[in-house]
Amino acid sequence: MSDELDILDKTFQFVKEIKKHIKLHGDKKLRTELCHNAGLSHEDAGNLIDIIGNIVPDISYDALPGEWFFQMAPKAGKSNILKNQKDKIRREREEIQYTIKQFRDLNNDLKEVVLEWWPEEYHNKLQNKEIDDGDEIRDKFSETEIANEVLAGRYGSTVETINTYCKKSKRKRSVDGKQS
Repeated sequence: MSDELDILDKTFQFVKEIKKHIKLHGDKKLRTELCHNAGLSHEDAGNLIDIIGNIVPDISYDALPGEWFFQMAPKAGKSNILKNQKDKIRREREEIQYTIKQFRDLNNDLKEVVLEWWPEEYHNKLQNKEIDDGDEIRDKFSETEIANEVLAGRYGSTVETINTYCKKSKRKRSVDGKQS
């Protein structure tokens, strides 16, 4: 186990050095160096730089938002399609909620790193910082509230619609009292 941790530590140090190099000289220079000195094609060098850019030392993948969180869903915005995707929306909400919980369990230094992966509009809500929305000032936001907002953007819908679709399955019960 000690060897594995040593390798991981060396890998993270390597990643930090590469990122520092990119910051100082730019990724084009590194890409050129990789092509000339490491036998990589221009495309492979670019892919390696992208992979290194996605490595976040000391942070679980589960604490990082998926790229799909902020992409429009296929056929989003059409209410009849949205109604047919209730189960998918529920699963996506659960995944987003889990990611937010993992984020909130991080220490403050690591949260700062992970916030770079989230659009700025969610930063204060993720950190439960005070927000004045005109009607009221709030400083607590549940994982569910944030997940509903993310999904509303993803599906071109309202937060209320997403919340309604996700709640209906919980209320729907069969005659014998079991959830269906």
